[in-house]
Amino acid sequence: MATLVHDELILIASAFLECLQIENELILTSLKYMDLRCSSSITSSPDVSGIPYLEYLNLSKCDSMVEVHQSVMLHERIIHLDLSSCSSLRILPHSIQMKSLQMLNLYACESLGRFPEISMETRRLLVLEMDRCQGIRGLPSSFRLLTSLTILTVGQDHNEEFDYSRGVYKRCLQVLTHLRSLRVLDLRENNFVEEDFPMDLQNAWPCLEELNLYGNLMTRLPASISHLSHLKYLNLRKCENLKELPELPEFIQVLKADGCGSLQKIGDISNKYNWLFQISFKNCGMLLQDQETQIFLDNMLMKSFVHKCAAMNHRLSIAVPGRKIPNWFTNKCLGNTITMELDQSQITKMTGLAICCIIAPFSGTYKFPKLFIKFKPSSSGKLIDLPPRGAEGSHVWIGYMSTDILGNIPHGFEPNGLILEFHEFCSIMECGVCVIHKDDTKSLTGTGSWIPDYDDMEMVDRFSASGKGLPNGRWSCPTFSIEHETTGHIGKVEVSGLNF
Repeated sequence: MATLVHDELILIASAFLECLQIENELILTSLKYMDLRCSSSITSSPDVSGIPYLEYLNLSKCDSMVEVHQSVMLHERIIHLDLSSCSSLRILPHSIQMKSLQMLNLYACESLGRFPEISMETRRLLVLEMDRCQGIRGLPSSFRLLTSLTILTVGQDHNEEFDYSRGVYKRCLQVLTHLRSLRVLDLRENNFVEEDFPMDLQNAWPCLEELNLYGNLMTRLPASISHLSHLKYLNLRKCENLKELPELPEFIQVLKADGCGSLQKIGDISNKYNWLFQISFKNCGMLLQDQETQIFLDNMLMKSFVHKCAAMNHRLSIAVPGRKIPNWFTNKCLGNTITMELDQSQITKMTGLAICCIIAPFSGTYKFPKLFIKFKPSSSGKLIDLPPRGAEGSHVWIGYMSTDILGNIPHGFEPNGLILEFHEFCSIMECGVCVIHKDDTKSLTGTGSWIPDYDDMEMVDRFSASGKGLPNGRWSCPTFSIEHETTGHIGKVEVSGLNF
């Protein structure tokens, strides 16, 4: 039997639906799952009144679909409705009355001009994706009835065809402040300034764990951001007007402020935040002009992060402007390759390795580059040619990995040492490694157990998460992703996902 291509399957599915229609109404009394994505022939979603048990309806990437039939927004059983990337979609029914709906995806419905009213029945909605809905100019006041909403994304992606000077949701923050169950809020590139935010963020969003303010226009953050007691992730990338960081929430874990060209002051973040394990200030050159910040970047304070993570057996990733590996890295080498000599007595006394490298200025080719580190026996490789030392615009990256990770090297710690190879999309100019001993972290072991990791993989499929699990907490991710590759007698471990 010949293999059917995707377009042929879509045509067959469309023809099949037409055969089942009685006066334009589908009669499929037991159907629960309907996937019509990429159906270019659909101009209006089907009437689903005759599918009483339908739970999942996928109409994503139906490029010709202009409107959604009213029966869809009145359906009592649909849990998951995906209308993403329907570029021609202009008309939704006047109101949403879907008592079972938990996940609604309107991503990149760029022609959609109005968001429907929310009825009292629609109170179970957990996830609402509205990124790149440039045509929507406001949200109805009934939006505040979404009292169970856990994840809301209303971010934009700037392009030359759309005037973002007004901000798509600029007048909508007052409506959003009534969504007290929110855990994830994505407001990227909406041209918000500090006056747009509520004075009391904790009262507005008491459960918030993730706040994405990428590409907004604030010169400062609301002081009340420190009161967001559950906030673990803060994204300030490309906030080019931001001048300084206020006090941050106590349990913050991930802080990203890359491309904040006006940022001049970050204060002492090394002693205040015990759970902060990922910090990124790439392309924040003005930080080098602040003396207090320079002390943090250059001095032993950086080492305190390493010791805290070592005490908790936890990962670490710090990226800051700079051209020099800290002095406490005693083992340094120009280039991207460094050799370690570890005997058995050292292995028993160590908790892990602090690792460091100087990365050349970014070319802009890769928006979010990753750093990869390979370990292999020193007998299996040679040192590469040495490039010049760090240049203007380069960055220092510091990480920590425990012996639990190093234990995955197939042949263990061999007496003749190990070679560490650093790989990144830009040039690695210099690298260093420092053994962290158990004695270095004894005084920190009473800090307490580590709170659950914030998931920072940036590729979480939120619409595959179960509705039952979402209200109970975030997803966790492993410390590192590890792949084994064995060629002959040479064992090699590649540690990726460092999220540089």
